[in-house]
Amino acid sequence: MSNQIYIFPRYSSKGPSSRYRIYNYLEYYKEAGYSVSIYPLFGDWYLDCIWQHRAKWKILHKILFAYLKRLVLILSMPSNSIAYIGAELFPYLPYGFEIIFKLKRVKYIIEFDDAIFHYYDMNSSKYVSNFLGNKTSKAIANASSVITGAEYLTNYASNFNQSVIEIPTTIDAIKYCRSQVISTGEFVIGWIGSFSQSSQIINLVPVFKRLAENYNYKLHLVGFDKHLEKYLEGIPYEIIEWTDEGEIKEMSKFSVGIMPLDDTPFSNGKCAFKLVQYMGVGIPTISTPLRSNININRGLDNVFASTHEEWYIAFERVILNKEHYVEVGKNNKEIAMQYYTIQVNYKKYISVFEMLLNR
Repeated sequence: MSNQIYIFPRYSSKGPSSRYRIYNYLEYYKEAGYSVSIYPLFGDWYLDCIWQHRAKWKILHKILFAYLKRLVLILSMPSNSIAYIGAELFPYLPYGFEIIFKLKRVKYIIEFDDAIFHYYDMNSSKYVSNFLGNKTSKAIANASSVITGAEYLTNYASNFNQSVIEIPTTIDAIKYCRSQVISTGEFVIGWIGSFSQSSQIINLVPVFKRLAENYNYKLHLVGFDKHLEKYLEGIPYEIIEWTDEGEIKEMSKFSVGIMPLDDTPFSNGKCAFKLVQYMGVGIPTISTPLRSNININRGLDNVFASTHEEWYIAFERVILNKEHYVEVGKNNKEIAMQYYTIQVNYKKYISVFEMLLNR
């Protein structure tokens, strides 16, 4: 079998999940002797449309062309190569295209860092749930190997495939090891995320308002959806545009990093990557006690909260015990460097490729 790997991510490197779980590893695959070709389904234009809240029908022609282009690429793949699929080949189309790989004797890997199967099997539309509810399980069942990013996803995939490996979403040790916590003289509660996750912050607005009545702090929101800014009235906040070059510097200004989530099946599929990022810059964390978040903690003294009251107590606890949580942050950085970097985890991906080549 050829050492050629064809990678099919959903997004360009501008998409967070594709960037951290696929693009950041490419140079390591090449150094290991693999020839890599990467073909994202959607370019930057798709993410720009989503983030700017533009109607999708305006780019429908581009979406259809993207689907057609991917189909042509799959049909033109040489036999005895490896296909690496980021989540799914064609969103909102049924299972079946993966059969092309079988016919061409191409072994395919499918990789998940979100519970995307719940977009289908738990969809409010009966048409979607009935027509597409089992598409992900079928794709997993016929994959040569499955890579997941969280325990919840691993448990799901293991129901349909025996070759499942869990690899966390990781940071670049070279970039993060140089970072140092920046003291701004004020207590900064920080959050970094995408537009789609910004609503989780809105759920905590009553807590932030109550906290502002008793303590001086500033809420820094990196990558927050500005269309939701109107809901932040009454709290001391600053919205900061996310940039690849500036994200580490901005997180280094945080006194504590937060990751609030609803306790839903989809949230349980999250890989706790925000926590990894916070730990990587050396700060303590407060998060919802979902399984992935607890696993990332690895027994350290980071804080967990579910209800508004618990979140308030958690903030108060960190504010009133700053010296202790500075030490927690230092321990977090050690754990992040030990377990959650590209440099530590890339060999796990290489082992999957080697297994398929030798099978």
